[in-house]
Amino acid sequence: TIIYNGVDNEYIANLSFNRSEVLKSIGCGDWEGNRILGTVSRISPEKGILNLLFAFKNVVQDVPDLRLIIVGGFPEEHKNYYQRVKSFIEKENLTECVRILGYQKDALKILKCMDFYISSSLSEGLPISILEASASGIPTIATEIIGNKDILLNSVFGVLVEPDSPKSLVHGIVKMVQLTQNERKIITQNASNRVKNYFSIEEMVRKTDLLYKQVLNNNSI
Repeated sequence: TIIYNGVDNEYIANLSFNRSEVLKSIGCGDWEGNRILGTVSRISPEKGILNLLFAFKNVVQDVPDLRLIIVGGFPEEHKNYYQRVKSFIEKENLTECVRILGYQKDALKILKCMDFYISSSLSEGLPISILEASASGIPTIATEIIGNKDILLNSVFGVLVEPDSPKSLVHGIVKMVQLTQNERKIITQNASNRVKNYFSIEEMVRKTDLLYKQVLNNNSI
């Protein structure tokens, strides 16, 4: 039995925040006038963060007002990978347009400050962060892997790109950035409705409750 993760759509949609104040609180106050691409992810190989940085390095040359926020820490066993990520940012002179925030208690408010959400993962279960981005009305670019595509399905709900390919990530980011405001509005509305209908916390609880009842009934028989 598969029971999908669910999120509290109403809470997410109604969560109040002040973009200017949130950005200042995380040391990004100077980015208020920029478009922000972001991800909420631990920094480890399966999340494809180096691929994302390779892609961003190329995109920012043509989209100079774009900035990248990475929200998440790293497990101790992937400290070397984190060091590679930091070294890449410094070597490629990206320190002014990329910020790694580490673990953040108010990650959802930071996510809601993003103009675009991105998942560069190589593998996923069912990512809560994409559900939250969709529920927040943030247009999403994601690798076409199980988990990501379970949520986004196709270009009606977001932009899916080839996994483990910085070049494909570049194309996905550029495609999303170049869409008109109305085109992005349609995508985000469709994605928000999909999350509301299929990935709500109410639906997750209902299916979990039903499964327990089925098991108990079978045992009693």
